[in-house]
Amino acid sequence: MSLKLFDLLHLTQRSLLGNPLRSFLTALGVFMGVASVSATLQVDAISRAVIADRLAAREAPQITLFPEWSPNPDKRARLHDADLQYLQNRLTGLDALSAVQWWSSRSPILYQDQEADPSA
Repeated sequence: MSLKLFDLLHLTQRSLLGNPLRSFLTALGVFMGVASVSATLQVDAISRAVIADRLAAREAPQITLFPEWSPNPDKRARLHDADLQYLQNRLTGLDALSAVQWWSSRSPILYQDQEADPSA
């Protein structure tokens, strides 16, 4: 004993029109449930985007080059301005390139009219 499709639709219409408040509250509950699931998924996506932006805004990876050290000061290798120019020409994708000498690292560095402490 099954209902035909037409009879089922007629019974549904009669039930919805017979109890308008219950129908409205049911529809409102379904709407709020779908909206809350959608909002939860959006919060997840937004928080992932914010975290990715904050990680990208951090300082870029830095590479430090040290010449080979020797106890004899006369035999120590030194990096010169020409070496810095060579690295800048050969390495692609660099935003900035700078040099610091150990014995003068306490002095401030001037870059684009801003002073910075290299030891900080």
